[in-house]
Amino acid sequence: PFLPFNKFLDEVGKKVSIIIHSNKLPILLGGEHTVTLPAVQYVKPDALVLFDAHLDLRDELNGFRIGHGTWLRRLLESQHLDVLAVGARAFSQEEISFAHVKNIFFIPPFEKNIEKLKDWLKRYRKIYLSIDLDVFDPAYTPEVGNPEPFGISPREFLSLLMFIPFNRVCGFDIVEAAPTEEKETTTTILAAKIVLELISNFIY
Repeated sequence: PFLPFNKFLDEVGKKVSIIIHSNKLPILLGGEHTVTLPAVQYVKPDALVLFDAHLDLRDELNGFRIGHGTWLRRLLESQHLDVLAVGARAFSQEEISFAHVKNIFFIPPFEKNIEKLKDWLKRYRKIYLSIDLDVFDPAYTPEVGNPEPFGISPREFLSLLMFIPFNRVCGFDIVEAAPTEEKETTTTILAAKIVLELISNFIY
């Protein structure tokens, strides 16, 4: 059965809490990016690495204050968290102003500064990864909620992933997949491959 949105977010938070208390790693997969809000609230990391074409820092979107375009603003209003935004390329002046207030650190899609990434990551003990599939160019992930041109490639994503200290990663999600058919597509194949790549980093 369908749940009211707030109830749905509460249920996500409860499930993440159960996973954490079982000393397991929370992994969230799906569509709506708002699931990251309760996940991070329960995981309580020091830092969030956000792979996303958008900043999701609007105060409201289409009359709603909680949703895929506002969840990060709500999160940063409720708890202290340092954020690294990788691949952002579509945002409003309102979002940029809020990002500057919160000292959000940026790596644009056209910048491959590995040293900046490494220097930023080494400050934190608990890191949460959130991967919105629209961070990729639509040539690779056409079936997402809000595709945005001039994104990164899967190869560029993997090159950045190599420098993530996975012994300090406390959870991750892959979101905003919106396949239109019940069969494999380039979007779902890439999403599945990213899951395998991420999990393998915790094994080896």
